[in-house]
Amino acid sequence: MRIEKLHIYGYGKLENVEMDLSLLTVLYGENEAGKSTIRSFMKSILFGFPTRGQRRYEPKEGGKYGGAMTVMTEQHGILKIERLPKTAAGEVTVYFEDGKTAGEEVLQIVLSGMNESLFDSVFSFDMHGLQNIHHIGEAEIGNYLFSASAVGSDALLQLDKKLEKEMEQRFKPNGRKPEINALLQEIKKLQEKLGAWQGKISTYEKVMGQLKESEGRLTHIRNEKEMAERRKQDYEVLATLQPLVIEKRAYETALGEQKNPFPVRGVERYETIKAKLEPLLVQLDSIQKRMGMVQSEVDSIEVEEELLQKDSYVEELLMQHMSYENARQEMRDITVSIGNMKEEIEELEQQIGTTFEKESVLSFDTSLAAKEMITQTVQKARELDKRKEQLDERFKMAQEQLEEQEENVGHIRKQMLADEEREKLVEQEKSFHGAGFIGTGSKYEEKMKYAQEKKKRWQKVCLLVLLINTGILLTSVFLDNRALLFTSVIFFVLIVLALVLYKDTSSNGLQEELLSLKQSAGGRKNEEALSIRYQLEKDEEMRKLFERESYKLQQIERVYDKVVSAYEEWEQGTFHVGEQVDTYKERYSFPSFYTYAHVLPAFERMEKMQQLYREVGKLAERKGILYEMISQFEHKLKNVMKNTEFDHLHMIRDRIQKEKEKRQKKEQLLGKLADWKEEREVLQHQVKQITQERDALLEMAAATDEEMFLEAGKRAEKREEAEKQVERLSPQVDMLEKRLTSLSLVEHYQVEGYEENLNQEVLHIRDFLSEEKKLTERIAEYRVEIANLEEGSTYGDLLHEWEMKKSHVREQVKKWAAYATAKMVLTKTKQYYHEVQLPRILQKAEEYFVYLTGEKYSKIFSPSEAETFIVERSDGIRFYSHELSQATAEQLYLSLRFALARTFEHDYPFIIDDSFVHFDAIRTERTIQLIKEITKDRQVIFFTCHAHLLSFFTEKQTIKLSRERKENKV
Repeated sequence: MRIEKLHIYGYGKLENVEMDLSLLTVLYGENEAGKSTIRSFMKSILFGFPTRGQRRYEPKEGGKYGGAMTVMTEQHGILKIERLPKTAAGEVTVYFEDGKTAGEEVLQIVLSGMNESLFDSVFSFDMHGLQNIHHIGEAEIGNYLFSASAVGSDALLQLDKKLEKEMEQRFKPNGRKPEINALLQEIKKLQEKLGAWQGKISTYEKVMGQLKESEGRLTHIRNEKEMAERRKQDYEVLATLQPLVIEKRAYETALGEQKNPFPVRGVERYETIKAKLEPLLVQLDSIQKRMGMVQSEVDSIEVEEELLQKDSYVEELLMQHMSYENARQEMRDITVSIGNMKEEIEELEQQIGTTFEKESVLSFDTSLAAKEMITQTVQKARELDKRKEQLDERFKMAQEQLEEQEENVGHIRKQMLADEEREKLVEQEKSFHGAGFIGTGSKYEEKMKYAQEKKKRWQKVCLLVLLINTGILLTSVFLDNRALLFTSVIFFVLIVLALVLYKDTSSNGLQEELLSLKQSAGGRKNEEALSIRYQLEKDEEMRKLFERESYKLQQIERVYDKVVSAYEEWEQGTFHVGEQVDTYKERYSFPSFYTYAHVLPAFERMEKMQQLYREVGKLAERKGILYEMISQFEHKLKNVMKNTEFDHLHMIRDRIQKEKEKRQKKEQLLGKLADWKEEREVLQHQVKQITQERDALLEMAAATDEEMFLEAGKRAEKREEAEKQVERLSPQVDMLEKRLTSLSLVEHYQVEGYEENLNQEVLHIRDFLSEEKKLTERIAEYRVEIANLEEGSTYGDLLHEWEMKKSHVREQVKKWAAYATAKMVLTKTKQYYHEVQLPRILQKAEEYFVYLTGEKYSKIFSPSEAETFIVERSDGIRFYSHELSQATAEQLYLSLRFALARTFEHDYPFIIDDSFVHFDAIRTERTIQLIKEITKDRQVIFFTCHAHLLSFFTEKQTIKLSRERKENKV
């Protein structure tokens, strides 16, 4: 997939912005130019607008929200994806080339399962992310890369931890609180109760059978007794009264002898207390032994609390260690920079030719106004030099023209007739005048006159052009325009030559014709007259030419005088500039031999020296701050390492970790002791309560031990039996006494026996009563035993509760097994990824890393569980990742990112945001070359605010963003 065009309707501060993107596009802009807005826009079109909890980039001043993106796909060709805010995440419309439209389902097909989290994790990144890669071991980096390539970011890592947590919430091998552990403990207790019931069940059934049998027998005996009593009704009053009274008196005598009290159901209660007390004493003894063993183990664990108190300081120092190393490196760099600057200052002083004090240099005025004044002075001096050269050329030219014109005027003066000779020729011409000669030549003289007027008109035109050219010539001299001056001089010479060389052929022909005529008509005198006339006319022409050349000579002399005046002005300007140069030399302490050409370069070097001194001052201040920070760190480190045998911060950290583990173990053991102590106190309280109940029974029975208590119990049983018999006999005796009307039992009681039948019946009844008594006692004993067996829940209730607990455990075990199975599948998948995919990724990352570092590093080794990432330098020396510089570590991260992206089947575009700010120039160039190589397979969109990076890209690859709010021109 390749993004070809963005059309932002309204997003953040960008409105109605369009931009075309190529395979490699660099979006350059200063802060707040809209780079982050464009990144968010691209993700919003592909994956939906941000939710309400995130920044949505809605236009602040209203307007249409959303936009469109044109992409090239292999399956569908060119598509236009438009997203508008009809829902929270926005409604998507996909436009095909043939005019058809579709919705979200086609976009998901185009993205091929890509989501925003995965896109941000792999293809859209900056300098953060895996910067802490040197803290990650093999398992962790493998898990991270597997998770990032599968679903994005660390989602699978979080899933793994969640599965582990769910499993631990349900079951731990040695846990107590997890649900399955708690249920198993409850089931164990129920099994103990059921086991006890299994021992009681046979006894219970046997006793129940005996009880039913005894109750049937008792019913039969009572029926037989009733029949015997009916038979003895006639004689029972007297016959029965005697044995009843004797028996009653016998029991009353026994009751009188046994006066000691005994608790109700004392023996039964004592046996119950004894049955409860014995298992409690066994549990208490077991807990005491376990507490003794754990207490011994606790006593054997010695924790160095003083070392643990340094934990926070050690962690703080470890966090500050990287800053400390950076500060030391920065301090070394500053020291080197200060040295280089001082050397540069010395070199500048050597170039200037003298030395300066720092205070003097800083006190010099190097403002823009001062520099501008010096620049103007130097410029003026250069103009004066140039002016001098021009004046020399003009002077030479004017001198040559003057000499040439003077020579020309002298030559014309030599051709002119002397005044006396001219007057003499005029007189001779007058003497030769005659009517015939004159009449004959009048016609020719008129023609001669017309020819001369024509020549005069030509001379006037030439003089007018000559005057105009002279004006142009003077103007070019004042304007110092050498081209115009040269053209004017050439034109001036041509006009002069035209005046000098002009000949009127018609005039010459007329003269020859007139001369011939005069020779034929007048003879010798006419020929002499014509000759004089010709000489006079020629002299007239030479005099007029002399006037013209004399006027030209005057003009040239004026030009010459102006050149001389310009020399004087130049000398004044040169003197003024010299004074200004001397002032600057004195103000800035420049050498005395300096000319104006030295002043400006020396001023610029002075300006550079001033800047270097200021930078040295700033670096010195920064060096002081770094020194203070380093001193504080080393002081803290010294305090932490004091009174310890360690010589490295990581060693003391490892020792503290071990002490923490010992303290944690000790706390766990103390927790067990506390739990057992609480359980022991509960048992002791129960034992105390039961012992108090037992002692109360012994005290009530006036017994000191178990044997005495049991003996007293037997006596109590006998007394109880006697009381029952007395209670039984008393009503009978009372009833018989009531039936005696005339005699009382006390007065007429006799010991003699009665008839044989009465005695037999009485014996039968006595036997029945004896058997009834035994059965009654046996039934009571059976009922007491059954009550003891049925104490608490019944066997059925326990069995039902046990089955319910087992069912609940099965359900929890099924859930635990489901989580365990999911975790096992995830673990095997990660194991396959670690063994197969991870080496491939690291191999490709190694190729990228070797190229980025200029083959300074040759290999990348995957970390083990006990070590961090290791890289091998070309000389064979290996370094842990935390030993690398920040830039090299970031290049390692960048290599891993590029390698990870190659594992994806689809060519999603890279979006990189200023990830090279810490790279040097060489590695930056290599990184950009690598990016250009990657663009052969996939699109790269690079955001940056650093202008120096633009030199690596063409103008077609660069889009520049401005800070304008609405009309952002790209």
